[in-house]
Order: sequence, then structure tokens, then C-alpha cells
Amino acid sequence: MTTPPASSHLVYLTCFINMKSGHHAIYVDTEERVAGHYVHVVGSLQQGMTFEAREGPHPVLRATFDWMKPVGRVPEGKFAQVEAVCQTVPAPAKQYDLNRLLVPRDQIRHCQHWAAEAIEMLRDNGVLEPLGPNDSEDVIYRT
Repeated sequence: MTTPPASSHLVYLTCFINMKSGHHAIYVDTEERVAGHYVHVVGSLQQGMTFEAREGPHPVLRATFDWMKPVGRVPEGKFAQVEAVCQTVPAPAKQYDLNRLLVPRDQIRHCQHWAAEAIEMLRDNGVLEPLGPNDSEDVIYRT
């Protein structure tokens, strides 16, 4: 593992509980354990999804928090690139018309797929760097 830059932010894959399944989002911890920046897709498979970036409270402070897993660090100087890179990952399109499937079942994409693709794109573009030697790789669960 490499040593993280002096001013870098931990990045997490987060999961929140909703009515049907877990919602995945990427969270950049800009105000350590208080608040940060979320990038994710919102919507449904019935209507299609759109990209959203917003500030918000630390995941563990939200009532729907389920778990979060550290995936790397973003140096302060590359923070603005997080949103720009994530916007290039296509959001899942409308995939159902009422109960009729519009795409082959094995091609259905959820927010979970989008988040995994966005994390990979952040790494490929050199925005998301490995965790540092003192960073925990442990998954944090709702208590």
C-alpha cells in the first residue's frame, strides 16, 4: 500500500436500505465522520435513473444506513474530478414498462452496477488511489 497524501479524503462504497433492496452510492468523506459528498444514481428501473451529486451527512448518521466499505482515497487536488468522472458512467436506463422487461434479464443494471462501474472508472482515471497503510479495510455495519 502507498502512503496517502497529507490532504486526501477516504472514499466509501455505501449501502442504504430502501423498500425493495439496498441502494449503493459512493461517499467521499470530506468532513471526517461528519459530512461529505455523495455521487450516485437515483430513480427506478421503471422510469430510468439519473446521476446525482450532493453534499450530505456521514452515512452512519442516516436512518437508512446499512453498511459502508472503504475503497480508496481521493487527493484534495483531484476531488473535483470525482463528479466529472462519475458523470461519464451511463446511468441505468428504463428497463421495464409496467411488468414487461425491455432488456434481456442478464443485462439489467441497478445502482449497484453503476457504483461498481464508477469506482472502476475513478481508479482507471487515477482519481481514486489505494488506501494508505494506516487505513482500515473493514466494512462498517449499522449497529
